[in-house]
Amino acid sequence: MTDALEELRAALATDGYSLDIERGSDTATVRITAADGVCDDCLVPKNILAAMLAPALDVAVDRIELHYPDEHA
Repeated sequence: MTDALEELRAALATDGYSLDIERGSDTATVRITAADGVCDDCLVPKNILAAMLAPALDVAVDRIELHYPDEHA
């Protein structure tokens, strides 16, 4: 994992979110989950988080499939 990815993971964890990543050769599926009592839909818009994840994952923004907590219900 890159330092940038670990920084994003730590920032999310501070707010009660966890980050799970499944990597393909040139894709990534990213799932964000929220701890009990944490707002399911209080994250930045997906396009902003994907733009932050792309360089950290070394994957093009349009190759990141991003799932937020409110989509897991």
